[in-house]
This record gives sequence, C-alpha cells and structure tokens, in this order.
Amino acid sequence: MDTSNIQPPGEVIAAALERTADADRAWWAAREREAPSSEVERLWQNVEILAAEHTALRNQARRVFAESRGWTYNPRSWYGNPPIIDHAEFYDGPYRREVALVSHAYATHEKIAKFAETHRLKAEILPWSWWNPRGCTAVLFTTLPLGSEWPWRKAPDRHEVLQPGASKRKGGGS
Repeated sequence: MDTSNIQPPGEVIAAALERTADADRAWWAAREREAPSSEVERLWQNVEILAAEHTALRNQARRVFAESRGWTYNPRSWYGNPPIIDHAEFYDGPYRREVALVSHAYATHEKIAKFAETHRLKAEILPWSWWNPRGCTAVLFTTLPLGSEWPWRKAPDRHEVLQPGASKRKGGGS
C-alpha cells in the first residue's frame, strides 16, 4: 500500500478549515459587490457544505481522541478563559464526569504551564489541535489527585461520580 499521499489528520482538518474560510470570503465578496441573489445563495450553500465537512472532521478527531483514552466527549460542558482555555471540551470517564478538558489554546507553552501550576492541573501538550491545527495548541488538562479543581467552576451541589449503569441525566436514573 502506497502511503506517500496520506496526509496527517491535522493537515486534513487545516485544509478543510482553509476551504471553508475561502468559501466564506467568496460569499462575502459577492454580497459586497451586490451579486445576483442566486449567486449569493449558491455561494452560501457552498459555505454551509464546507463548514459541515470541517465540523465532521473535527468531530471524528474528537471521538478518536476520546476513545483512545477510554473517555466520552461531554458536549454539555463548555467553558472558556481565553487565551489558555479556549474552544474547551470536557471529557467524561466511565464512572466520573469531567475527568479531563481539552483546550485549543492561543497561549504560549510557558503560559499554559504557569496556568496549570497555579490551578494544580496536569497539562499535556497534544500533537495537534483539531479545532485549528495551524493556529492553536491543543492542551489536555487533568486534575491532580489532591487539592485541584476546575478553576472556573463552583463546587458541585452533589457528588458527580457515576455508578456503572447509572444515568448521566441530572437527577440520576429512572
């Protein structure tokens, strides 16, 4: 099998992001020059198709990452504290919610390390960002065993440890 034409996943996602941005610029330019509405509509449909392809690639990368760690993506949790916590994604473990957070940060590695130390979090720089491979640094934050918590969260009202087979809905099971 010839693998010389296979691109790394980050490059595939970056190219999809660039195609979407190019299509968006073409749509915007058509609007600015007051192009016929049929042309503007056709260009907008192209933007939507390309954005959906980009989103599907990001979702696939997110799913593969989560599965590689034995986690699931938690779409209900989204928090930000730019530039370090940006485009944040929480991941749930098999028996506990929010065991990890991936941030697609715009900060330097030094600022990321300082933030992690300040908040007693473990930070792992991932090989690439599926949000913006050429513009962000993907960082996996996990809590340390004692004395750490997500810095922008209040303490939960109840213990959020899931029992095997328990429902993840608020209020528990049945």
